[in-house]
Amino acid sequence: MGLPQVYRDVAAVVGLARAIDIGVSVWANRSPPSQRRKRGAAGRSGYGSLYVPKRIQPDRVPTIVKLVGIEDSTKLIAAFPGEQLMFPSAISASISMRNRAIADQVREGANVKCVAACFGLTSRQIRRIAGAERNGNKFTQGFKTPEISRDPTCE
Repeated sequence: MGLPQVYRDVAAVVGLARAIDIGVSVWANRSPPSQRRKRGAAGRSGYGSLYVPKRIQPDRVPTIVKLVGIEDSTKLIAAFPGEQLMFPSAISASISMRNRAIADQVREGANVKCVAACFGLTSRQIRRIAGAERNGNKFTQGFKTPEISRDPTCE
């Protein structure tokens, strides 16, 4: 499950591409800065929050309409009335999906050096990512670790 749950929940309502657009928009426009959760290196972590009102009042335009438009706002209000949606950084979501792809390639027996070259990482990083995915996620439990080739040639 590469994407965080909130992205999947919103995707069920407005579609995956639109859910990612909304999450990135909310995360990029999070405000005020004094109330942001602690951010990690290069501002990659933290959350953007979006309050979904129970209904749209005609005398004012809520933030949700400004960020996602009236059509998607209506869908989100019907699905999540009165909820606060917390969107993590899309960068952290993409790293999770990258790690899963790395683990899949290593599990299928790909040469570690080749995988490292493809993703712009070191062989050690690839082995650590593959090990963490294997030990931490249930989709790899009970699976026998393949022999990893130490051959420097990538065929």
